[in-house]
Amino acid sequence: MSSRRFKLFTRAVYVAATLTALALVAASAWAWQEPGTHPFFRFGLPALLAWLVLATARLTLGLRRQQRDARATLDPLKALATAPKAIASPEMRKTYPGAESYRQILLPPEPGSRRPRIVRHISFGDGRQRYVVTSRRKRRSR
Repeated sequence: MSSRRFKLFTRAVYVAATLTALALVAASAWAWQEPGTHPFFRFGLPALLAWLVLATARLTLGLRRQQRDARATLDPLKALATAPKAIASPEMRKTYPGAESYRQILLPPEPGSRRPRIVRHISFGDGRQRYVVTSRRKRRSR
């Protein structure tokens, strides 16, 4: 979903939650002022209102966390620096002699391509570093 559509959808959800909360406040006030109202409505409507407020707050916190994480992934160097470090495999040592460890992340595909790319930060024993960007290939089943 594009960013613009996501923002529009998010605002629509918040408007609907606000209107529902206002309706629940009015219904709760009516339930408490009207004599002979069933206890389910007297206690259920405020409980439903509290649940709606908590769910909306949780949604807000989750969306902010996701937005913060999305900003961090926009910078490949930051994402690569926080990626887990792995020990170089024997195949990697054949290709890159002296490689000790590497970090890798998945990059989004280039604008004209559908294939995602992988970037690797390879660390060598003598302190050298190398960045390698390759296209991600699907594994062949044998």
